Amino acid sequence: MESQFFSCSSCGSNFASQLSDPVYILCKQCGAVLLNKVERNSTALDKIPPDWSFIHVGTSLEVEKKQLNVCGRVRLQLRNEYKNFWCCAHRDGTHLWLMESFGSLAIMRPQWLPFDDGTKQLRAGGTLKLPDITLYGEYIEKCERISVEGEVQGWNLFSPDFFLVQMANNNRDIFVFAIKSKKEVLGLRGRKAEPEELKLKNIQAWDEWK
Repeated sequence: MESQFFSCSSCGSNFASQLSDPVYILCKQCGAVLLNKVERNSTALDKIPPDWSFIHVGTSLEVEKKQLNVCGRVRLQLRNEYKNFWCCAHRDGTHLWLMESFGSLAIMRPQWLPFDDGTKQLRAGGTLKLPDITLYGEYIEKCERISVEGEVQGWNLFSPDFFLVQMANNNRDIFVFAIKSKKEVLGLRGRKAEPEELKLKNIQAWDEWK
């Protein structure tokens, strides 16, 4: 992949993008917006609040024998919890999402795609039958804030005007749906994973309890 190079006018930092087609890039040093392909005022996005995640920009992982590096994050603050979507870049410029919430992990596909089957079954306790899998509703939460850091690609939810539904099954399949309206629903498919499977390196080491 031919890298794009960016220079921050605020702090003077220089770096190369790890993604082939990033839509949003914040300076890793000072947080200034370096690239914005989103149709909204970038200053309206919140800064990332502190949390107890052991993952950070710079963490590496392995998925299907491919080495990836965490290069950015989108953090959704839901009403009763949060979800981190870590953007993980491969050296060829492609990416995956590592979804994380309180230590629970899932590898998600690169793109949110339109879901045209309606919203009737997208609820806590609901059952959704797709051609290849059956999913069960775990919860639904309203997104109240969105924060971004680093560089992200393949993301089109930059306004907290949606409900997030999580559905899964016993085979570790998982879907999250963003319901913006009855006629506008996006879905992101993935598979739950244990930290040991991903061979995570360069993670945060918390010692507050020592």
